[in-house]
Formats: sequence, C-alpha cells, structure tokens
Amino acid sequence: MTNLSDLIASPDGSRLRQQARRAEAFIRRARLTIWWERVWLALGDVYSTAMGAHYLDADGRSQVMQMGCYGIGVTRVVAAAIEQNHDERGIVWPFAMAPFAVAIAPIGYDRSDTVRDCADRLHQQLVDAGIEVLLDDRGERPGVMFADLELIGIPHRVTIGERGLKEGIVEYQARRGAAVTKLPLADTLSFLNERIGT
Repeated sequence: MTNLSDLIASPDGSRLRQQARRAEAFIRRARLTIWWERVWLALGDVYSTAMGAHYLDADGRSQVMQMGCYGIGVTRVVAAAIEQNHDERGIVWPFAMAPFAVAIAPIGYDRSDTVRDCADRLHQQLVDAGIEVLLDDRGERPGVMFADLELIGIPHRVTIGERGLKEGIVEYQARRGAAVTKLPLADTLSFLNERIGT
C-alpha cells in the first residue's frame, strides 16, 4: 500500500496514475472488465488552496498540492455486472441492478379482453405495491416474448394466458431458474412480494 505522502509528493500526479494502473491490473486479475475511464480531471490547486493542503517538496519548501481524480464510468460498472451475470439466453441481472423487478408476459394481449384486463389489473397492483414492473403489451407470439424478456434479464416473469385464466392460474418463472410454477391468480401479488422481499 502506498502512503498518502508518497502520492502527494508527486505534483504532476504520476504516482496517482501509477496507483490507478495497479488498480486496473487487480481488476483484470479478478476477471472483471471495469476499465478506468481515461479521463484525468486536473483540479489544480483550487480545492487544496481552500483547504490549506500543502506538502514539502524535495528542497523542503511548502507547496500547494495539485489535485486530480480518476473515475470508473457507470457504463463500465453495468458492463462488468453483465459480464458476470449472463447465460446463453441473455442478461441475468442481479436484483439490485435490474431495470424492472417483474415482467408480465400476457399471451394474446392484443386479442383477448380477459388476458388484457387481467394483465392490466396485475400491473396496476404491482405498481401500487411499489414494485417496478414491465408489461409486455406488444401482442407478440409467446416464443418471441419470452426470448426478449430473457434477453433483457428481468428477475421475475409472470405469464398470463387465456387457458390458465380459465383455471384461475398464472405461471411464474425466475430468470435464474428453469422451473415454471403455476400459481392461483389471487395469490400472485403475495407470492411476488415474498420472492422480492417487499
């Protein structure tokens, strides 16, 4: 570990950049692809003057510290999460990073009033419960809809179809699992709340 005084003793920031290169090497060894954004933001002495941050140079004279910073771009963090959480079908988002918690896949949304009403009602219940939800209302064939939702990687999917509704059930599938669970329609909200932990 480098001491702060060693970093400060380098007015041009070369030691700080050296630390950044070491961090890059560590991240690569961890098999992540978070590349440091090649942006060296030279803050100069604006903040260090205001804070009275000085160091002694090689001749023992007091100098105002020159400041700068590196950053990791948000897009690189997302890319690293995807790199670590995917399968052959697409992204498998960690729950905390998922754009939506639940996807509703209504089969025949554009053709069946029963399916559309049920999907819209469940969507509103989830929204009212504070759960971020995506309703796929495109009216696509099931295979296309499922493939798209798996590619996006939403952690929980509820499939609503006319056949299941006749029996009062919907289907649940976790993105990380292959098993499909049949649920009574009336229990869907409480089941999802349990799974999500809300």
